[in-house]
This record gives sequence, C-alpha cells and structure tokens, in this order.
Amino acid sequence: MRLVTPPAKIRKAIDLYVQMWGRRESHGIIRRIVRPHPLYSDAPRPDAGPFKIRFAPIGWRVFLKSKSGRVTALDAIRRKDGEYGFRFYVGEVAAHWLTRLRTMERRNRVAGGEYEPRLLTMPAAHLSLLWLANRSPQKNRFARLDTPGPPGKTEWMSRKDLEALIQRSISSAAEMWQAAREQ
Repeated sequence: MRLVTPPAKIRKAIDLYVQMWGRRESHGIIRRIVRPHPLYSDAPRPDAGPFKIRFAPIGWRVFLKSKSGRVTALDAIRRKDGEYGFRFYVGEVAAHWLTRLRTMERRNRVAGGEYEPRLLTMPAAHLSLLWLANRSPQKNRFARLDTPGPPGKTEWMSRKDLEALIQRSISSAAEMWQAAREQ
C-alpha cells in the first residue's frame, strides 16, 4: 500500500488552523498528523444515470490526538478560491474511523497490494468509506467506516456494490423525506 502525505501547502494550512483553534480552546491537541488520507467526494456525472458517480478530490482528512487520547478528525477542504476550509469531528465518531482505518490498512491483503488509500465522503447518502484505489479500476475496493464491522472482518465492496449501496441509501433517504413531509 502506498502511503501519501499532504503537500506542504496543505500541511501549513492545517497547522495554522490547529494553532488558531488551539488558542481559543483548551483541547491539548498534539499537532502531529496521524493517518493523513486524500479526501474525495462524489460528483455528478451529467452523461450517466442518477446513480452512476465519479469521485473528485476535495482535500485531505487527518487525525489528531489530544494529550488525553481524544481523537479529532480534521478535513481540510479546498474552496473555489484556492484556500482551505475546515470541518472537524471530535469524540467517538473520529476515534471509530481511526480505529477502523488502522485495522483495515494493517491487513496483509491490503498492505501488500498496489493500492493508494483514500477516503470517500458522500454526505447525501450518509456514507464515509475507505477507498483502496488501484491503477486498474476493476481492482478498486471500498469499505464503510461508519459501521461497526465484525471483529477481525472487513466487508469489501466493488464499484458495482458501492453503486448499489448508494442507490439504496438515496432511495431510503427520499422515502424518509417524503414520509416526513406528509406528517
């Protein structure tokens, strides 16, 4: 598995944000970046059906730990003006994502492969996934980060499986939205 690190410009933007945030709060953040991953999001494909998607890079997700062990996930998202905006997650969700990432990336099958680990966020479908990108798109694999996988087992999905999951998630969200409007 090829590990990647954020370019210097992004690292500097993250460091500045963490310093500014740390002055206003007393989180005791250690500014060492843990497990940086390129962050992608779904993007519409005007030439395809409603559930055919492509993935576009939007920034980086890094994890930070406080002196007390609290985990923070920080997304550095590139805005249209070229600067970075930030969103962060603190507590159990961020700690769960980091634990799942570490577990999945340590697997021999993953570690020995020619994959680049990326994170894929799909807010409309309420999905957060590890994407193991391969030079051969047919070998790409995806695993959900937002579910408590069975101990010692990760359920990997192909692109086709992922598109079916997205279709089910969006259909379910539409049904819930309709039911809420009718009440």
